[in-house]
Amino acid sequence: MNKPLLIIGIDPGTTTAFAALDTNENILVVSSSRQYSLSAVITEITKQGLPLLVGCDKRSPPSFVKEFATKVGARLIAPEEDLPVQEKQELIREIAVKLDNEHEKDALACALFALKKIRNLLQRIQKYVAEYHKEHMHQELIRLVLLHEDVHIKDAAEMLEHPEEREVKLL
Repeated sequence: MNKPLLIIGIDPGTTTAFAALDTNENILVVSSSRQYSLSAVITEITKQGLPLLVGCDKRSPPSFVKEFATKVGARLIAPEEDLPVQEKQELIREIAVKLDNEHEKDALACALFALKKIRNLLQRIQKYVAEYHKEHMHQELIRLVLLHEDVHIKDAAEMLEHPEEREVKLL
């Protein structure tokens, strides 16, 4: 897998903004425009990598965010309650990237919220990869475990090593 796995934050509206992070917590892109359609956002984000997770700041994700997640095959992560402005500010406080507007700040906060939700799991995957020398399957292991919440790291590694048994276990 050559392209990085992405954690996306989207703030749709009159001005639509998005942010893309990789699974190493690097900010790859933050952008906003009044001209962004769903297909334009998909095009811009997939230039950066493969969307894995999509975070939003609303308890009931907007249809734009749901459609994006569905079309790119990403898992949607939404908060139990709408994220308060103060929590979004806290999420982006230590980020050293210049953001042009509140929409970009919200999009980045959405991506960071999703990352925060899976950070421990990413660390457990990294530990497993290092301990069992599975570096060759690191990205695919992340993808499999995060997209299929009920698949354990060890089981996912076995599925990747024995693909002929994979379909049966995922059903």
